[in-house]
Amino acid sequence: MADASGSVGSSLKTKLALSRLECPAVLPSVLTQAVSSVVQKQFSREELVDVVSVSPALVVQILRLAAKKGVVASSSRYSLSHLMGRLPADEIRNAILDLPVYEPPHSLDRSDESEVVSRQELVQHSVAVACCAKALARLMVVGTDTNLAYLCGLLHDLGKLAVQELMPKGFSAMAGQAKMETSALHPVERCYLSTDHGVIGKYLARKWQLPQTVQMAIWLHHSNVATLSKHPDYADMAAIVYCADAIVKSVGLGASGSFDTECPFGRMSSLLKVREQSLRELQSSLPGLVNPVFERLHLAMTDTVSRLCRVSKEGAALLGRQNCNLAAEIRRLEGVEKQLGFVKEVMDDIDSQASVRELAEVFAKCWQRFFQTGKTCIIWGHQTGGDLCEAVLIEDLQNSRHVLLDTEGGALVISSEGDVVGVDEQLDWVFDQLDCDFAKSRSFTVPLVANEDVQAAIIFEMNYPVSPSKLNTTFAQGVQVGDALLSRALTCEQQEAFAEDFLGIDQGVEQAAPALGPVTQGLELLNALAEMAAGFAHELNNPLSVIAGRAQLMGENESEEDKRRSLHQIRENVGNISDMLGALISFAEPPLPKPSETSVVQLIEEAVQLASYKSGHDDLDVAVECAEGASTVYVDSAQIVSALANVLVNSVESYRGTVEAIQVVARSAGPDYADIVVCDQGCGMDDETLQRATTPFFSAKPAGRQRGMGLAYAARVIQVNQGRLVLQSRLGQGTEVLISLPKTEPI
Repeated sequence: MADASGSVGSSLKTKLALSRLECPAVLPSVLTQAVSSVVQKQFSREELVDVVSVSPALVVQILRLAAKKGVVASSSRYSLSHLMGRLPADEIRNAILDLPVYEPPHSLDRSDESEVVSRQELVQHSVAVACCAKALARLMVVGTDTNLAYLCGLLHDLGKLAVQELMPKGFSAMAGQAKMETSALHPVERCYLSTDHGVIGKYLARKWQLPQTVQMAIWLHHSNVATLSKHPDYADMAAIVYCADAIVKSVGLGASGSFDTECPFGRMSSLLKVREQSLRELQSSLPGLVNPVFERLHLAMTDTVSRLCRVSKEGAALLGRQNCNLAAEIRRLEGVEKQLGFVKEVMDDIDSQASVRELAEVFAKCWQRFFQTGKTCIIWGHQTGGDLCEAVLIEDLQNSRHVLLDTEGGALVISSEGDVVGVDEQLDWVFDQLDCDFAKSRSFTVPLVANEDVQAAIIFEMNYPVSPSKLNTTFAQGVQVGDALLSRALTCEQQEAFAEDFLGIDQGVEQAAPALGPVTQGLELLNALAEMAAGFAHELNNPLSVIAGRAQLMGENESEEDKRRSLHQIRENVGNISDMLGALISFAEPPLPKPSETSVVQLIEEAVQLASYKSGHDDLDVAVECAEGASTVYVDSAQIVSALANVLVNSVESYRGTVEAIQVVARSAGPDYADIVVCDQGCGMDDETLQRATTPFFSAKPAGRQRGMGLAYAARVIQVNQGRLVLQSRLGQGTEVLISLPKTEPI
């Protein structure tokens, strides 16, 4: 009983020691070559494969990385070169730099005798078995993956390498006993450890996620025929490794710690279904086959420590430069994220029907709130021209006023180059008429450009110090937003004035609206926001991808929990921004419609199905009524189904509790248009919510619950299909959505 307890205890101690082994150590000469290769900014994968393929530790690290990244080898041939070609270079570099260098034990009591088996000899034996296994796989009648046979041979003694590394004295003692008894090592291991290197190797191979065939070959290569027959899928590979091990030991290439040099050609011929003569010929030719491969180990390399130190310093310098670049990129992204926040804040507060005056006030308030400035003023030319201009002054977020100014021949802006500059006496005419105490010493101005001409300016106080060199970068994105919004608003105002002069604002214009198309001042302003948002989205997508990838890479290699958490938060925030950008692009640049004559009933039915899926309600109660004259429309059916589904989902979400009936009516609106009207009896909207309902990112729900793109996207898609969307709603009574669509192809 005591013996059994001791046996179990010894086995547990061995497993505990193995659990602490993160990765096998590499011979100094091999690691020096590998590090020398990967510290180059653009290293050669082909040259690196030559180094990796002769090192069990390097192969393990590459296979672990492939498993971690979900990179699978070719189904036909297991090529290490192909596998490494599909892995990111930075990931390969980091994996190799993470490996420890093998340090020979200094505590062995050898009585002035050399080690029984050195690390170099053990690695040489593994390389020789790999070469022999590959050659045997070529001899077999049944097609066997020669590259996989090589890997199985190279890693077959993974357990021995681990034991030698963790228990150098114990391994030396076991190898010494095997040598004295002229026996294999694994029976001796069972006496000492209550397990053997095959079981240990399988445990580590599974822990490090090596291919299943490799795991089984490591475990089974010392098994008898009866055991192999229980694992038919892996029996051939295990037999190849067993025979290769026996042939290599008989030739004396390297050393394995096993000293049974018997080479049973008859048994091997039976196992492999290969002629005995072929096996003997392989035994004779093996040294000539293996010795050139041994040269890639560079075991004769001198001064390996100093060489490794030198290339490690080069690697550290490279990683340092990469980290500096990454830190700079992260700082830049943080700035971009801040500016994108300003864009969203403006878009949330803007009214699609806003005049230039109203838009200027909203923009000035957002500028003051977001950039934490003091008094803020926007000045633009009055539509009547002459020496008059308008200004909106935001003294604080609660106090704003509009002022009509006489330029008195003064300049509207100091610099027309788009730079943020300090104010001077050229703007005294502004300060005199504003009747407000601006702190001129810390006040700045920047022009706003519309249609390639300076038409407005922002004047603001700074409440905190900013380096003059950083003024332009701090406010650059805000200025771009102002350019886009005010220029489009001014254009819309001019178009509206032009339309009033020639058409008049009367019932006739309203009746002509469907024929003229859905281009209104509100949609023009949304188009401006869409154009601006699309520009931001396209500019940010590439750096966002870089930041996400770099943050993931740093997080995987970061040991400090706080830093890992921060990097994870960066990735999450980048993901959120990417989602927002995707929504912006979908809104700003919907695909060009491919219109065709489409059944209205079919549109409604498909939209109801899609809305059911989106809202999670399988049994939506939708009453559909289709009048004569509204049977078909000329639209892109997929786009309109998506838009109509968004409208239906909005109706579903308007009910606070049980979802009641939703009514959909299709009717003719004259010879050219058909109307689809969606009515619900949900919570309805107040006037403010109704005005902003189709604005991107506006949602009446609590922050974080919705992105607020449903109705905005619907209105946009209907617009590009030459239709229009009109909302009517009363708080507490429900909402009616009118969708007008063309019946025929517009002329």
